[in-house]
Amino acid sequence: MLRRIELEVLATVDRGDTISELATKLNHSESYLSRAVSDVDLKIRF
Repeated sequence: MLRRIELEVLATVDRGDTISELATKLNHSESYLSRAVSDVDLKIRF
């Protein structure tokens, strides 16, 4: 099951967005978004 932040990432990210740009769009820290993106990647792959 996806966490809220993971759903926000999927709903917001555009092709080519950097972690920094995504963090700005979602008003979260880069480290928090980096972990969320990594978690989404792992869940999608497996």
